[in-house]
Amino acid sequence: MDALALLGYIAANYDYDWKEAGRLFGLAREHGHISPIARSRYARYLGALGRAAEDVEECERILADDPLSSYFRMTLAYAMLEVGRYENAAQECRRVLELDENYYMSWSHLSEAAWGQGKLEQALSAAERAVSLAPWNLANQGMLAAFCALNEDEGGAAEALRKLGDGTAYLAPVGFYLYFLIRGEIDQAADWAAKGIGQRMPLMVNFLRAAIAAPLRRSPRWPALAKMMNLPQAV
Repeated sequence: MDALALLGYIAANYDYDWKEAGRLFGLAREHGHISPIARSRYARYLGALGRAAEDVEECERILADDPLSSYFRMTLAYAMLEVGRYENAAQECRRVLELDENYYMSWSHLSEAAWGQGKLEQALSAAERAVSLAPWNLANQGMLAAFCALNEDEGGAAEALRKLGDGTAYLAPVGFYLYFLIRGEIDQAADWAAKGIGQRMPLMVNFLRAAIAAPLRRSPRWPALAKMMNLPQAV
């Protein structure tokens, strides 16, 4: 049944075929046991369709079955970021870091959670740590650039942006999208989001569903982006 869930993940994140993804996930869930990783893919599908509360509930059930998994705890933290539960997300990140201070996903999510709570210095510190542990992750470079700028470190912002290059590298559009989004420059964020969608970056739709992206979803640019991903207009 995990194979069906994987096909559902592909249909959702690469083809933006939500009807087919729903059919495949439904078959996987109805006709046999599926692994926690397959269930986490289903949770991301729920989040992509704007069903964030169900996403959180599914992630909580997964973690309850495997409470020692750092990955599934980060999956829950990500779901909490989608609904704007920043303090809860931060708590989950800290629990992981108590066990492994080099788990870069925790620092990345902690950075966003700190920003959501208005703690700009903490957001910058966490972003710096995330980038130091995973310098290849261009999404984190974009977040670092934004938090440097908001903390009036223009040199640091320029250096992080330099690593994004001209935006054609894989994941670079996501980095630029996050940079402009966090700075509140919605039109530029939308332009780069469109490029990220064009790259078929897995979970791009989840980046756009997060609470951090609420200003973009309220903007006139959102309908066109939703159409690019074949998202139902009602969600």
